[in-house]
Amino acid sequence: MVDRMLDNPEGRKTVSEDIDLLMVDEFQDTSPIQLSIFWKLSKLVGRAIWVGDPKQSIYGFRGADPSIMRGIVEENGGIRPENILGFSWRSREDLVNTASAIFTKVFSDLPEEQVALEAKRLKATEGPEMRTALIHWHFEPEEGKQTNKEWMGHCIARSVGELLNAGLYVTDKQTGTTRPARPGDVAILCRTNKDCQQLAEAIHQAGLTAAVSREGLTHTPEIRLIVACLKYVLNDYDSLSVAEILRLSGASSLQEIIDERIEWVTKKKEDRNSVGPWGEYEPLIRTLRALRPNVVDLSSAEILDLVLNELHIRHIVAAWGQFSRRQDNIDALRQLATKYEDACNRLQSGASLGGFLLWLDDLHRQKKDSQGSGEGPDAIRVLTYHRSKGLEWPVVVCHDMENTLRDSVYGLRLEEEKSGKLDLEDILGNRWIRFWVNPYQDQEKDMPLTQKLAEPEGPKEKATRTALNEEARLLYVGLTRARDYLIIPSREKKPLKWLNRCWHDGEENAATLIPGMSESPWIWNDTPIPVHAEIFTRPRTFEEVPAPDHAHLFFTNPAGRTSHPPLIIL
Repeated sequence: MVDRMLDNPEGRKTVSEDIDLLMVDEFQDTSPIQLSIFWKLSKLVGRAIWVGDPKQSIYGFRGADPSIMRGIVEENGGIRPENILGFSWRSREDLVNTASAIFTKVFSDLPEEQVALEAKRLKATEGPEMRTALIHWHFEPEEGKQTNKEWMGHCIARSVGELLNAGLYVTDKQTGTTRPARPGDVAILCRTNKDCQQLAEAIHQAGLTAAVSREGLTHTPEIRLIVACLKYVLNDYDSLSVAEILRLSGASSLQEIIDERIEWVTKKKEDRNSVGPWGEYEPLIRTLRALRPNVVDLSSAEILDLVLNELHIRHIVAAWGQFSRRQDNIDALRQLATKYEDACNRLQSGASLGGFLLWLDDLHRQKKDSQGSGEGPDAIRVLTYHRSKGLEWPVVVCHDMENTLRDSVYGLRLEEEKSGKLDLEDILGNRWIRFWVNPYQDQEKDMPLTQKLAEPEGPKEKATRTALNEEARLLYVGLTRARDYLIIPSREKKPLKWLNRCWHDGEENAATLIPGMSESPWIWNDTPIPVHAEIFTRPRTFEEVPAPDHAHLFFTNPAGRTSHPPLIIL
């Protein structure tokens, strides 16, 4: 609709009058429909600035196409030397040189000056407390037992804990001085959200805290308690909400709730007029009933804050442990309340407490009710490679290097009728959407369709080439997130397929990093890049380590209404 609006004379006139400058950031992730919009805008405004890095185009599954960026660059006379970033202020010298050595080979279609960077953080200026920047961890099981990915996650979690306890030093970005590393200085990158969840569980079992985004906010105990309170404010005859409030707040056990309910129902049958709403004498319920007359003119977000403050919800959930994570979930709920009201304003529809509760339920059904990530100095960050883009940490662990290539020809794909120079006047003209269904599922081997797709220069070869290029760019994003230390873990009998494919032109079984070997295959400016290699022997199963409790400070509870003697002036 926006693209068509920019073809309308009135729409073009309005845009040209209102907009003076167009700035497109992360341009390498532009899809054809976005480019069509951007290009039309650029011809209506006075000035346009395009910023991007083709090496970081990692959203092919969303339709992003790095060839689009090349087309725009060529149309505007190519990249001028003054527009190329030549230095890296982020990473230590060995890490910058590692990326330069790997990716000048991987991105051989780009000039070296558009790939290689010169480090500003020189090795000669580092203190003796800084260890080797590139680290290879290799894990082997006791007694040679077979391992799986879950075991690998536990190995990484325990090794990160040991590394922090051993006194690893990092350079503080704000002060420029070295200090001991904290859990919040560490990020572990995974390929999928499922891998993130699995690794976060291993971190928690190791007695550490993981900061990870996950769904299921409305099913956490703290949010269930808050939602039950909101439902009771909406309807004081909601017996299920009363039961949840009593149970989750710890006011009554499950058996006590059942007994109290049976007793109330019995009395209600005997004399309906002599019995009030169930649970009205419980302190939390009594407070909620007192709030009901005051919420008539309040928004859902204001009612939520009122319930949180008047019932001291944060104090209640602090007694349950893992308070930082629960506090983050409460903040996530408050953000959703604001988001709901903003959506209602945009749609010019009424916002109500009942509408907010229905909206929350719909988010849960769509699996969009994300919990708070729990980020902080005491939490290890766990996230996907895609989500790490644009971020940085002193210590980065690049997990899932053993993954196989995802080069399926099936599914949804954006296709070009013909390759060649980008036609900026008809960007969408030679593109179409293709959707192929796999009729064989896991039985596709040696089928006629499979053989046809695998012919030279056929769809399978094209899909493989596209997948190799995409994962090379994703690897570039992952390896360049580290400021001080880059850790690559591996396990017995599982080669680093992803890294191997990138370095060896698609050959995934040719080894890149050798377990226990302190030499890497990478050389930059005639200088070999060292690697600190360690081999760990780990048990097949790991015992859970209890997480330490932390004290949390609160303001004193409000005193409430207080009577004061009148002031008499003599």
